[in-house]
Amino acid sequence: MMQLNRTALEILFYVIIPAGLTWIACLWLFYLYFKTKERNLGFLMIFVLGIADFLFSTAVIGEKLTEDPRIFKFFAHLFYGALYFSILWASAMSYVVFKSLSNQEANPENLFKKILGAVLLATTVVGIM
Repeated sequence: MMQLNRTALEILFYVIIPAGLTWIACLWLFYLYFKTKERNLGFLMIFVLGIADFLFSTAVIGEKLTEDPRIFKFFAHLFYGALYFSILWASAMSYVVFKSLSNQEANPENLFKKILGAVLLATTVVGIM
């Protein structure tokens, strides 16, 4: 039987398995989202975060499994883009919830669209820098 060195085991147990489980959880979330007939704004916000997490875990696995520098660079860009988006989107979600609960006249769907555009723009700007 082939013996794996310590680094390979660390990559397997601390990178590949957690990222793979995240990937599976995101696929389950996507399945539930498309299976559900009546979707609300909260589910949509979680779905968008799930897309970012799915891309992040794909990038984590891809970076570890490739040896081609061009493909590695692609996964590195995907990694940081999804990371920045997740951080900004989680903050934006809390802002939408806060505005929705504090102001009964607020239009959460309109606020969602504006904040999604702002987060995508901010992620792009941070990724370029």
